[in-house]
Amino acid sequence: MRFGLAWKRLPAADRERALADPWVFRALTENVPTTGGGTYAREALLHLVHPDTFERIFSRGEKWALADRLGILVTDQSADVDHRIAQIRARLGARFGAGFDFYWSVPVVAMWKPDQNRWTSFLYWAGRLTQLPNFDADERDYKLTLAKALTPARRRSSPRAPTGWHPRGGAPEQAQQSDRLARDRPIPQVGCGRTRGCQRCTPAHLGRERRSAFCDGGVPGASSEIRGSTPGQRVCLASVLLMAVDPYHNPPYRPTPLQLAYKLTGLAAEQNDELPRYRAALAFFDDVLARAPENGLVLRDRLDAQSATWVVTSDDVPASWPQEDRLALERYRKGAGEILEEPPNPRTADPAEGRRRRGPAALTQRPRGRAAH
Repeated sequence: MRFGLAWKRLPAADRERALADPWVFRALTENVPTTGGGTYAREALLHLVHPDTFERIFSRGEKWALADRLGILVTDQSADVDHRIAQIRARLGARFGAGFDFYWSVPVVAMWKPDQNRWTSFLYWAGRLTQLPNFDADERDYKLTLAKALTPARRRSSPRAPTGWHPRGGAPEQAQQSDRLARDRPIPQVGCGRTRGCQRCTPAHLGRERRSAFCDGGVPGASSEIRGSTPGQRVCLASVLLMAVDPYHNPPYRPTPLQLAYKLTGLAAEQNDELPRYRAALAFFDDVLARAPENGLVLRDRLDAQSATWVVTSDDVPASWPQEDRLALERYRKGAGEILEEPPNPRTADPAEGRRRRGPAALTQRPRGRAAH
């Protein structure tokens, strides 16, 4: 009503100029008081009169959140929020087309408002990272090599059936401890997190853990006798050993990337016991596989799903990506899927955080932590 009264008092020439020039019209609305809740009405009016200039965002706080989270694309930091968003649209329009929508275009939503659809955002980043040309070499091939190297341990554990292991996680009829494996191969030892050569972690400890992993029905659950280890560490080691059964069906487990993945997708906290932990991880990988096709993501098996989860939560951000993408992914990880009341300043983000750890040792090492806002 206040705007209508002000509009009627304007000379006809001023009204025509306001209808022709979006920024003249905006200046006019800024002069109308919004006391009592008129801000939404003013923002809606801007979009209705000049939809090609002002976004269909009717919350001033939402506008500032957008401008701040994609602030790296703003060239004039002294501009008002609508001019900043116009600059952001111009920059993103060159990449995604002039008709992209801040609420419906998946790449844009993942960059500034991932909490709007957590699974879609998670799978968008997974798609970007798994399409890199070195994905298999960095995230898949070495795991298959490790699984092949563990095959002798699997066969020694079952003298009655050296090649009779069930391809989908079954266990041998009878297992035997083989300390010789600990001498021949640098298998990570749970007691201290180091590899072969540690004086505190004896081959007997490793033998008990290996036997537990291979004999508990294909799922680690009887490994609590390893002293000085946590449930996450025990499942981590047992899952690596289970790759000798079938790496495509029994991918490796790591607690920190999975905990972050659960948060990013809005799932419940991880279980404490070993057996529920591993079952929850496999269920999550299956969920990733099931959701992947509708999001344009091609994954071959659980091992791919595990690798995709790993790269989203703990991989390096490619230096070849546009800066806004690098900062958006880092902010996404740090936010851990939370709805941010105070959006972080992207100019303070550190794109170098969280360096990649590759190779077999990475399967049992804890990645650098990331603080959540």
